[in-house]
Amino acid sequence: VLNVSHINISALRASYKVALPVAKSKTPYTIAETLVKDCIREVCLEMLGESAAQKVAQVPLSNDTIARRIQELASDMEDQLVEQIKEAKYFSLQLDECRDAANTVILLVYVRFEHDDDIKEEFFFSASLPTNTTSTELYEAVKNYVVNKCGL
Repeated sequence: VLNVSHINISALRASYKVALPVAKSKTPYTIAETLVKDCIREVCLEMLGESAAQKVAQVPLSNDTIARRIQELASDMEDQLVEQIKEAKYFSLQLDECRDAANTVILLVYVRFEHDDDIKEEFFFSASLPTNTTSTELYEAVKNYVVNKCGL
């Protein structure tokens, strides 16, 4: 049971290690299962043998799995950022309202704060807004995220 558990934990870790570069590459998530997994399996088969190739086959890399892993990674990064902001004595927000190609209004918010004796500036969040956005709607969108979601 210990060996099976170790393989499953290793497969889970491997799944996360594939999900991050897939997210960074901005390619469809299916690439993990249709290309990456097959390539890794072939390399393992050639260099390490059938046993290693079978272990690689156990790594969950389906489209849904990669999407879930990326969402979990993003959520963890968001939590880490919120914790750093909470630890800072002060923070400031920079708001940018823009429209995309479909004429949808998007609010982009950046945060600046002190962390480990350094000033950090990070993307904080984005929100879709009504077409005719007022200052009240901007305020409510920021308040909703900063106060209600982050507890700041």
